[in-house]
Amino acid sequence: MIDSHCHLADRRFTDPQSILQRAASAGVNSIIVPLSRAEEWHWQPPPPADGLPTVALSWGLHPWFAHPETLASFPRQYLQDAVAIGECGLDFGPRGAPRHWQYAIFRQQLHLAREHRLPVILHACKSLDAIILEMRKFRDLRYILHGARASSQQLAQLGEYDCFFGIGSNMFRASRRWLEALRQLPVERLLVETDAPDQCPPHRRDTATYNEPAFLPDIVQALARQLQLPVARVQQHTTANARRCFSLTA
Repeated sequence: MIDSHCHLADRRFTDPQSILQRAASAGVNSIIVPLSRAEEWHWQPPPPADGLPTVALSWGLHPWFAHPETLASFPRQYLQDAVAIGECGLDFGPRGAPRHWQYAIFRQQLHLAREHRLPVILHACKSLDAIILEMRKFRDLRYILHGARASSQQLAQLGEYDCFFGIGSNMFRASRRWLEALRQLPVERLLVETDAPDQCPPHRRDTATYNEPAFLPDIVQALARQLQLPVARVQQHTTANARRCFSLTA
């Protein structure tokens, strides 16, 4: 399995090596780590080791931390090893930066993605319609809607793009309308993600302080139930989808 969105660089993960060991025991063999704030940009994953998941990095600037001076110091030299740009996007909730900053920085990152031919990991909080309008100017890019949740109408618009959908623990508290829309998505476009250390599955909260990649099988099993498909088939599809989406070779 591939965890398509895990914040392994988060300071709450004090022992990344142990996180990777537990992930390997759960059947996770690759993890996509978005570095989405300035203090994370120079983070280095634990050294590769036999039997542990590979770690692939994405660089970007999250809309909570959007500031023109911050993006000016973006480490463009790292993009030659990146598998994506992001997590970036628009957040119209209370934690988002001023909207004019968000728009300017989001557009700059879309240009970076085009320049380096990288997919874009999207953060969309109360802003998906606005993001779709921005996507119209960048139809040549590939997108990953992180923490996917959308209306049927929005999904129809996103279907016009090379777009993948990251399904995580938000599925456990999703509305019936979203679950019905989820079942209409092509399984070839679905990814699974933990968004660790946040978004801990509800049934894990009594014993776990934080979410982690080792809980990814919970997401796969829940998704299989919603799609009424065998767990092995969902696991196979989402793994192949992640490899294709991020151009992974390991």
